[in-house]
Amino acid sequence: MSKGPRTPQNVDQRGRVAFAILSSLVVAVLLLTLLSHAPAGRSLGYSRFLHDVQTKQVRTAVLNNTTGQITGTLADGSSYSVTGPLPYTQSELDALAKAHVDVSYITPGPGIASTVIEYVIFFAIFLGLWVYLTRRTQGSVNGIMSVGRS
Repeated sequence: MSKGPRTPQNVDQRGRVAFAILSSLVVAVLLLTLLSHAPAGRSLGYSRFLHDVQTKQVRTAVLNNTTGQITGTLADGSSYSVTGPLPYTQSELDALAKAHVDVSYITPGPGIASTVIEYVIFFAIFLGLWVYLTRRTQGSVNGIMSVGRS
């Protein structure tokens, strides 16, 4: 079944579709990235956080070992977020333990979107190289299968 002759208009249409799909994927990835990393609760300064720990105003603390982000709840039930130093200082950890703060640690791995994108990019490069090579060798007698023959 023949698709007909390749005209510049058909090639141009494919380029537009490919560009639209690629730009849509880029926008979707950017939106997912922005929405997934929004800190929860009100933002505190680090010195304010340490003061609240010393005055026992902090109930829970979740320490992110990758970004230094600290989130949790205060004694009044409101949530907070603060960016602390990495690695966490021993004096900070001692102050949390002394104030009887329920501390937990998280080390997030890469998200599903970044993992899928890595595989898609790898596959697209492989497929693009394959298509490029097959089109370059179509002028020979056996096409791509004649590679290596004299």
